Amino acid sequence: MLSDLPNLLPPYKLHGKYYWAVGDQTELWDALRRFTRSTLKTDHLPFSITKSGAPIKTAWESEEYDHLANFFLVFDIWMDLYQPGCRYSPDVELFFSYVATSKIGEIRRVTALGKNNIDDATRQAPLYNELIQAIRFKAREGRLSRKLATLRATVPEQERSIECYLRALSSRYKVLRFNRLDHFYEKSPFDVADGLERLPWGGKSREIIRQNNFNENWIDQPETRGRIDVKTIIGHRNAFFGTRDREEAYLGYLSKVERGGSHGAFHMHTLLIYDGSRVRDNQLEALADLDARLWGEITGGTGLSYNCKSRRDIGYLMQTNRWALDPLNEGDELALTRLVEYCRYFSDDKGQMPLVKPSQKSNLMTKGHFPKR
Repeated sequence: MLSDLPNLLPPYKLHGKYYWAVGDQTELWDALRRFTRSTLKTDHLPFSITKSGAPIKTAWESEEYDHLANFFLVFDIWMDLYQPGCRYSPDVELFFSYVATSKIGEIRRVTALGKNNIDDATRQAPLYNELIQAIRFKAREGRLSRKLATLRATVPEQERSIECYLRALSSRYKVLRFNRLDHFYEKSPFDVADGLERLPWGGKSREIIRQNNFNENWIDQPETRGRIDVKTIIGHRNAFFGTRDREEAYLGYLSKVERGGSHGAFHMHTLLIYDGSRVRDNQLEALADLDARLWGEITGGTGLSYNCKSRRDIGYLMQTNRWALDPLNEGDELALTRLVEYCRYFSDDKGQMPLVKPSQKSNLMTKGHFPKR
């Protein structure tokens, strides 16, 4: 009846504190996303309750959605992801608020449900059903689907904003040049202070900690904070674009913070835009190296960068008219249109939109001009 625990690494311990291990947050966020989809997109209940009170997993199957009974043992672990003060997508916000105040949440906050604890499972299964029903009712009452649709509706608006921005720059300068960099982080930091402390919310999280024999010299390392903490990467992003120690050739930028993809964590895509009359093509690589070095300094040595002009398939992209980072001359409408199409990447979701941001007003996609010295 009960699912196995996810394949989680033990939290890293140092000086009495526990830190998120590499990959744990990614796995928990993925499971929480699947739970909210199954809760809000289906109408099945996890368990049917017999006359004797015994819970039985309902006979429901889907190739697209998970059975909610599969999350019964572990759903309270996802509460470890909650960070006070952050803003979450409406479906995740609903989960956090209801688990924290539900009857089953009150129990799980204190006591873990063991896989073989049939008596406790029998008592908690009806409460888990109630939690699912309460979340669905509140979602309908609060018009959650409309709120989620509103979030998705910002994509066309962002696309128009990006196009207007690029067209304005192109009309103002005779030639623009570009670098495209991806900024991310080392998986594990050299200094544990660059990890993120894990605060167990409930009994299951504390049980995971107790069941592992920790020691101060454990060879594994915590995950770098910038990979899993949205406040950290947004702070690094703001510092990166806010520095005044840049050449006059720098004009503006596009930036997008995402989570997932090949990095499996927070990362940032950037388009750096230069005044082509102040910088030549053969200087762009050196400027990219300077920005990579700056990212490393701002992140305390944990940040890494990739220059997208190092791609091996640039020739193929040129042949198929998908390469858009050549110099843009004023009045070249074809090249400008290609650049605008290329930059749709900065507004498209592609399944990597983070479920959390530091505050209501925080923007994960930004554009702007570099400050002058």
